[in-house]
Amino acid sequence: MRRRLAALLVAAAAAGCGGGDDTEDGPAPGRPPRTPDTLFGEFRPIPLEQYLARGDRICANGRRTARAKLAPLQQKANADGELTPQEVMELNRAAVRLVRPMVRRLTQLPPPRTKRADAERYIRIVLGTVRALDEAAAAFDAEDVAGVREAIARNRKLALESADAAAALGFKQCGTEFSR
Repeated sequence: MRRRLAALLVAAAAAGCGGGDDTEDGPAPGRPPRTPDTLFGEFRPIPLEQYLARGDRICANGRRTARAKLAPLQQKANADGELTPQEVMELNRAAVRLVRPMVRRLTQLPPPRTKRADAERYIRIVLGTVRALDEAAAAFDAEDVAGVREAIARNRKLALESADAAAALGFKQCGTEFSR
């Protein structure tokens, strides 16, 4: 059973990792904390071109950072040709830790008024992928195969939705790892 769970979580870790290179624990100094209902606060919107360029830079840097940080874990895990459940969980949890700062940075980027709803949708979907990975890890720890499968299926569905939402915004780097 643990091997089936391990195989499922390897796929989930890959699907959930958009990456991140921010180490802050919250919003920039002087900015209010964000909640799911106030993702972007009341900050002055920036022009669409600037929003897309900065967002794509955040995603591209995050992806590079994630690949670099996950590579040693993946190499270690693959050294014997088979992933242990513990190695899978380590990869999964590392991927989630890398996604959260990227999302935080994206929420610190105030979208243009015309794209605010699209930006909120994208961020909410990405947050959903992270929640699904967290739930998959919890189900794995509880040896709940059905729970792992359900959480991974939700993660995959949301990962594809995130690609569509990123494209609707006009991003070229965000969500590209999940494009159809």
